[in-house]
Amino acid sequence: MGKFIFTVLLLWGLGWGYMQFTSKALGKLPQGERLERIQKSQNYRGGAFQNQHFTILLSKDKDNAYTWASLLFPDEERLVPSSSLPVIETDLRHLNPEEDILVWFGHSSYFIQLAGKKILIDPLFSEISSPIPFFPKSFEMQHKYDVEHIPDLDYLIITHDHWDHLDYETVIQMKHRIKKVICPLGVGETLEYWGFDKEKITEMDWDDYVSDDDDKLYIYCLPARHFSGRTTTKNQTLWASYVIRADEYRIFISGDTGYDDHLLIRLKKYRKNSGRWI
Repeated sequence: MGKFIFTVLLLWGLGWGYMQFTSKALGKLPQGERLERIQKSQNYRGGAFQNQHFTILLSKDKDNAYTWASLLFPDEERLVPSSSLPVIETDLRHLNPEEDILVWFGHSSYFIQLAGKKILIDPLFSEISSPIPFFPKSFEMQHKYDVEHIPDLDYLIITHDHWDHLDYETVIQMKHRIKKVICPLGVGETLEYWGFDKEKITEMDWDDYVSDDDDKLYIYCLPARHFSGRTTTKNQTLWASYVIRADEYRIFISGDTGYDDHLLIRLKKYRKNSGRWI
């Protein structure tokens, strides 16, 4: 047990030291007018964003020490595929602009071309998806692509600010090739801190939506059951799922949501309104 505690402390120490030298990647908590808007949200209560239903982060019979131990020293079998998943490498820079296409990079990261718009969701092209320089590694599939493979974007969509969904190195390299950013409330503070133009950022609460200039594509911000935070300070920015609608297509982006009745309620509303999200 002593060896385990020492290992955990060592990893935390190395991670913390690394973060001090790369503090820009930690992001920034909402303040000023952005914080005032957050405080008016019905989803912000008691000084933090809340899920629609009470949600515990750990099972009652497991604590933080057990969780870290299972991550560092897993004893379960077949936690990863026995062989690499097949990958079809697509030339994203030379697509037919009339073609609708979706490419999954692994985990929650996608490229979508829909209604002539190019959309990137939660991009992670770094090898590590945390502030610790060697743990954990991102999905192997994501290493088949990098920033240079991605065309200029109409939309960057971020579901929440966790490191494996909002990757500093990836978005910094791409920020000059992105027309608009869609993100949940509060995440814009970090993006501005990283040099994104405030005018390019649209922050949404659950049930907000935006459309493109010719009303061919709609992006709906919907509830998710999750949490947020890039440091030990939690839930000061919102987490979300999305629906992207264009023509006959409805694409649901889960954003790490856990199961809850908001999924069924949305489906019922969708059917009731003849296939229109409102």
